[in-house]
Amino acid sequence: MNTEDYLFVYMHSLRIIRENAPCAEKDVIDKIVINKKFKEIFYKYGIETIKREIEIIFQNMISDGVVVGKMTKPQFIFQRVTTDGYKLLEAKEDKTTWNRVVDSVKKEAPLMVASEFVKQIILRVFNLF
Repeated sequence: MNTEDYLFVYMHSLRIIRENAPCAEKDVIDKIVINKKFKEIFYKYGIETIKREIEIIFQNMISDGVVVGKMTKPQFIFQRVTTDGYKLLEAKEDKTTWNRVVDSVKKEAPLMVASEFVKQIILRVFNLF
């Protein structure tokens, strides 16, 4: 999954968790699959890649500290979005700041893997607050 698609799924999932927490992985997926852009991403990569990437994204959201959650067989359970998660969502709504941060990360590391790309965005956003 390329960095733009990864970032979209990450941020859209975070929004869904914010609006529905506490919630399970299935609740998030049920809501994300109705999004038009996600459908395009789904058809672009196929079900197996999407399943694998969503699992990685959910793991990373917990390890990045933007949500409180845990993996319980067979799915993730999200309790809430953290303060840092709210900061990230707030930064995303300020298009000028968000685009500046994303563009600076792209320029410095154009070949960075998607998960590291998001981590760099998170670090820079948190430095703004």
